[in-house]
Amino acid sequence: MTEIHESGMIFRFPDTDCFRIESDPAVAKLSNVKVCECVAAIKTGNKDHIVFLEAKSSAPKEKVCRRELVVYDGAPLPDTWDIITDFDRFVSEICQKFEDSFSTFHAISHGRHGKDAADRLPAGCNSIDSASPMFVLVISGFREEWLAPLNDAIKRRLRHFLNAWKIRDTAVKTLTPAGAGTAGLPIVCPTPLP
Repeated sequence: MTEIHESGMIFRFPDTDCFRIESDPAVAKLSNVKVCECVAAIKTGNKDHIVFLEAKSSAPKEKVCRRELVVYDGAPLPDTWDIITDFDRFVSEICQKFEDSFSTFHAISHGRHGKDAADRLPAGCNSIDSASPMFVLVISGFREEWLAPLNDAIKRRLRHFLNAWKIRDTAVKTLTPAGAGTAGLPIVCPTPLP
């Protein structure tokens, strides 16, 4: 059993179904590539999935920024300038991890990083071409009512990527540990409190 301790949670997968992409030597050699915790093969109902899993202990909530209140050098902010919030940065970071993880995993599974890297993939993760991908963000310190705006923002930011790969946006999920269990994803259990 592969056990991943991350962000106050424990993730347990059969060894044959979990690829620790974050700690793989082939990935460590790549610059400017950010990846999620792991890639795991799971089955929900009668459907096989390859899950790209990212875990966080917290996330910023969506905030509405009133443009007219933002000034630069004493003058209103020009309309051509974008306002980037902590929420926007967080969404961008998560999306980069999902995109880079998918691309890197796909490249490894197709031998682009050499035979040794491809051989390190567990047997259950070799079905990337036949399994439906899922991009799952689990946040341990987040309320259920805060999830929808964050999930919607991640889907919007990933839309071009999802369209290019013909992946439905329902493959993107932002969940609490309890929500992950309720959604039928048998991958999360909270770390016991001391």
